[in-house]
Amino acid sequence: MFPIGEQPEFIKDLNQFEEVPREIAIQGKTKNLERLKDLSGIEKLWLFSVNQEEFDLILRSVRPKTLYVYEMRVEDLSSLELLSGTETLYLCWNTKATKLWDLTKNINLKTLSLEDFKRLNSWTLYSIAKPLKSYLEKQDLSSVWTEIEPFLIGHLLIAPSLAQFIIKLIINHKSLVSENLLEELKINLHVSIEDGLDNEAQWIFWILSILEVKFSALEINDLIKKSQDDLLIIMLISYTYSLNKSTSKRIRTTLESLLDDLTHYNLRSERWLLLYEWYFNKWCGYKRLENIINDNDFFKVLIKKKVNFFT
Repeated sequence: MFPIGEQPEFIKDLNQFEEVPREIAIQGKTKNLERLKDLSGIEKLWLFSVNQEEFDLILRSVRPKTLYVYEMRVEDLSSLELLSGTETLYLCWNTKATKLWDLTKNINLKTLSLEDFKRLNSWTLYSIAKPLKSYLEKQDLSSVWTEIEPFLIGHLLIAPSLAQFIIKLIINHKSLVSENLLEELKINLHVSIEDGLDNEAQWIFWILSILEVKFSALEINDLIKKSQDDLLIIMLISYTYSLNKSTSKRIRTTLESLLDDLTHYNLRSERWLLLYEWYFNKWCGYKRLENIINDNDFFKVLIKKKVNFFT
């Protein structure tokens, strides 16, 4: 959270002193901002109420290790790319920016906080995750994992496009994952399925499998019945067979009903993947699909070559 109120007294005019302290707070209306380029030694800088022109001028002039910016009327954030030595960056309350800057330029950045950027969407958040991904994967987060977990859970909910990056981070810290996070992941799995977020649901179920989370036959049955995504259904059925849960009467009934429906499709339909994998893996009643497979020479060859699309 932005440490509002912790800043020193605002400087009204940069001409009022010769020696600048190591920490200063200025505003867009501060007089003689151009003097910043002649003042060295500023390590912590607080900026309040700046527009685009003031923002660019200030960041061309200083290279603080810590930068706080509050109330930005700034659409273009590219001046932040100049801060190669900055280690801590807090940005709060920007009503104009629709995209971020190239974070790979901030090679020494250790702490980044973005708050209340009203016009950023999940795709923009995805763009920030990519350059940070390689950095985060190399870090030992064991000392702060308890604090990080709520952040991970929250961003799975508000920015599902980040799921693959968050999940890889979780895998790298598998031994630290709490029961609370596992339960939240299960909840997110149900929410993703209900909201039709197929890709996110696939990622979440995959990570739960990697983390060796156990699902009851009742839970798996419910997930299969609710999912409209054939790839996730394949993952769920594969899971049931790997743990011998396919013998459950409830799951058996659900699979038989699903198979009844599949017999009305062919390998040129949108359900070709589930049809093929069902027959390839010899799931219950698979021989009922034999005519559908034999009706397509291409897929007959794939079966003969033992090619499958999900392992």
